[in-house]
Amino acid sequence: MKLEIRVGVDFGKLANEMPKILENHTSRIAVSSAERAKNAIDSGKFAPLKDSTREIREKGQSPASDRTATNSFKPLVHTGRLRDSIKPTKDGLSMKGYGAVHLEDGKTANSSFARRFNMVGTRRVARNFLDQAIILGDKDTTKLTKTLIKKMRNALNLKSPLVLKT
Repeated sequence: MKLEIRVGVDFGKLANEMPKILENHTSRIAVSSAERAKNAIDSGKFAPLKDSTREIREKGQSPASDRTATNSFKPLVHTGRLRDSIKPTKDGLSMKGYGAVHLEDGKTANSSFARRFNMVGTRRVARNFLDQAIILGDKDTTKLTKTLIKKMRNALNLKSPLVLKT
């Protein structure tokens, strides 16, 4: 008795399709990550602003806001420029450079503004909106992973049944 088995799986097709599949997956992750980072900023679940920062905002003393007074005391939200700058890219995310400053604890840099308000070297707490974005993304990540697996299966062409000959 001779047994012949043909399986409807084409690894060559998968190998050819993988760059496109992974590029699409990376793009979808970047878009999702950008949205989640913006949602994290919108949530405002961060260390509250110092009294000095609240006062600067109330009086419109910040050059970053074109000296516009505001009653917004939500951390990371003053002008909206940081939030609006978060964009998906081919390689991940991009944002205004000062966004990275908020990700870790540090000290206030020496600038004319910081000198004017006697804030040079004062402690600056982290408001890591990217960590918050990861927490917000569990369901979305699962969905993206399922989509990736589905596309890989389709590329393998698993739709055709096993064929047994005896």
